[in-house]
Amino acid sequence: MQFSVFKHNNKAKTKIDIVEAFNIWNLLDTRYISILNHQFLSNLVHDRDLLVLLDNHIKHFQAQAKDLEDEAIKYKVKAPSRTPVQIRFSTQVDQISDKFIFDLIITEMRAELYALKRAVTSTTTNDYLRNIITKHMLDHINDYKIFFKYGKFKGWTKIVPIYRES
Repeated sequence: MQFSVFKHNNKAKTKIDIVEAFNIWNLLDTRYISILNHQFLSNLVHDRDLLVLLDNHIKHFQAQAKDLEDEAIKYKVKAPSRTPVQIRFSTQVDQISDKFIFDLIITEMRAELYALKRAVTSTTTNDYLRNIITKHMLDHINDYKIFFKYGKFKGWTKIVPIYRES
């Protein structure tokens, strides 16, 4: 048998550490909650454009959840409980405004960016997993930008005060 340093060993299993296992679990749990929240809030939306944005987010989140589920299976990480397939109700609630829904979602998306950033920076031993999480983060940033621009167009975004340095 000949030994070569340059030969790729297909039999060697890729491993993850405990932090990366947590990142898979945490991001999957976050995605499940986001899907559930978006489905719930889409029942209360009046604006059709906002509904289209929410539906696009749900599709992106479902694809990301599928990626993470595959990684959880591959590395034998116990996944969190899956959310219901769909939340629909027939009652129309007029007291909840689209601006309020926008504020809830933009705040949730901002919080998710921190979770994704933490996962990218702490996933150090598995490049493949890091690339998946990085792609999810970049997709999330793009979704956030589109959603923020929509809110800005509608006049729903908050203006951040500008402070001068003395």
